[in-house]
Amino acid sequence: MVTCGVYSSGTVIRMKAGASEVIKGKSGRFVQADGAGYVDAASASSVDIMGWVVGTGDITAGASDGVTSFDVETDILGKLFVMPACKDSAAAVTEAELQAAVGTTMDIQMVSTNYQYCDLGASAVDILLVYGYIYEGSAAGQQYAIVKPNVNKLVYGTHSDV
Repeated sequence: MVTCGVYSSGTVIRMKAGASEVIKGKSGRFVQADGAGYVDAASASSVDIMGWVVGTGDITAGASDGVTSFDVETDILGKLFVMPACKDSAAAVTEAELQAAVGTTMDIQMVSTNYQYCDLGASAVDILLVYGYIYEGSAAGQQYAIVKPNVNKLVYGTHSDV
C-alpha cells in the first residue's frame, strides 16, 4: 500500500490553518496562503504553493481561522511528493497514461471535497512536474504520481501573517 507523502525531510514549520480546512490522508497535501494569511489546501488554480502538510492521516482545522496549526514542509523545490493521480474528477488512469505523463506538467485537482489529486487530464496551470508514478491496479485510487512543484510556474507572494 502506498502512503502519500514526501520522499525526504526538510524544513518543517507550524503554520496557522484557515477555518475548517481539511487535509485528507490519502491525498495530495500541498497548501497555499489564503487572503488572510492562513494556509488552505492548494486547488486547480493555485500558483503560490508554499508547502506540503506533514503526516499521513486526515487533519481538520477548527471552525475559526488560526485556531489550528499544520506542520508544513516548506522546502519543496528539491523534493518529490507522492499524490493520487486521476483524470476528469477522480477517474482511474491507465499505466500507459501514467507513463506518458512522466516529464510533463499537470494541474492539481480537488475531487470529492478535500481530496487533492494530480490531474493527468488538465494542463492549464501546469503547477506540477511529473517525475514518475506508482501503479497498484486499475481501480480508481490505485494510481499515484510522483511530483514536485514546477518552479517555472510558482509565484511567491509575501505571507507574513502565516
